Amino acid sequence: MEEKFLTPKRKLVVTMLLFSTLGLFRHGILFPSSVVVFFRALIGFLFLAALFAFGRLSFSPAAVMKYKKRILLAGIITAADWILLFEAYRYTTVAIATMCYCMSSLMFMLASPFFFGDKITLRKGVAMGGAIFGMLFVSGVINGELKGGLGIALALMGAVCYATVMGISKTMKDVDGASLALMELGVASVVMLPYVLLTEDLTLLQVDMRSIVYTLILGVVHTGLAYAMWFNAIQHLPAPTISLLSYVDPVSAVFVSAILLSEPLSPITAIGCVIVIASMVYSELGGSERQAEANLVESAEAMPITKAEAIPITKAETIPITKAETISITKAETISIAQAEATPIKQSVGSATARSSNEWRK
Repeated sequence: MEEKFLTPKRKLVVTMLLFSTLGLFRHGILFPSSVVVFFRALIGFLFLAALFAFGRLSFSPAAVMKYKKRILLAGIITAADWILLFEAYRYTTVAIATMCYCMSSLMFMLASPFFFGDKITLRKGVAMGGAIFGMLFVSGVINGELKGGLGIALALMGAVCYATVMGISKTMKDVDGASLALMELGVASVVMLPYVLLTEDLTLLQVDMRSIVYTLILGVVHTGLAYAMWFNAIQHLPAPTISLLSYVDPVSAVFVSAILLSEPLSPITAIGCVIVIASMVYSELGGSERQAEANLVESAEAMPITKAEAIPITKAETIPITKAETISITKAETISIAQAEATPIKQSVGSATARSSNEWRK
């Protein structure tokens, strides 16, 4: 029931909504970005480890060992990704930093035909163009009000890291989302520990209750839970869909920053949000049925003979066999059938003959 309700698309949307509030919580934490990233990764890792330990989640060690090098690389890039994003929040608004960061979706979609063989349909391409056009309004580029050059540069570098992690994670479909999140967060926390010790004077940290609570929320909700859903979603969705649904993050971040952080929300920005949302609706609602039909056709064409032919022969041809017919089926005929037909047919006829012979002996 949970899997039917929390489909990959819904998991991705929920994750994007959570990610859109990262800037809100980051603004309320006094710790340096490197310290926040370290504790975010560590708390998220410990939270997932506790769920695994108490049997709430199932770990897949064989699959993890199979992709250990990729997981190590993704964990290191994730740590760099978070540092760049949190630093970007310091030099520009949450809305602009999030918008630039979410250009990772465009990077990922443009690379997907070359690395994953995903097809970018005309509808998806038009929708993506509309989303990018809308983001020009959201960012303020359209009316020349874009500010915070350093923050934009940091967010774009983070976007490159984010797109890279998406690409690496999409190649590890044998590993479930929770196991993948656990290992990558573990790697990120290990990578960040020496970096924090070497670059920060921990004796000068300003510690208050709000910073502690917000950091715990970032670790448990925005990292442990969110990344488990995020990894699972991107493993099961095509790149164009991932790219489009990822724009839920910047659009939601605009309203979060305007309502809760009192950052200005101009009419131009509001128009951009409407354009982005309309683009996502156009993409998802208009092409869902045709995409489902295309998936069925591809599945039927890709289905091996072992599944397509063995099952109907077993059910359709073994039932009508009577005693008189089983007597005429000899070992020689069975062998000749096996030589003439494919392996699955041999298994079906052989099993049918065995069952019929047993009935005749009785």
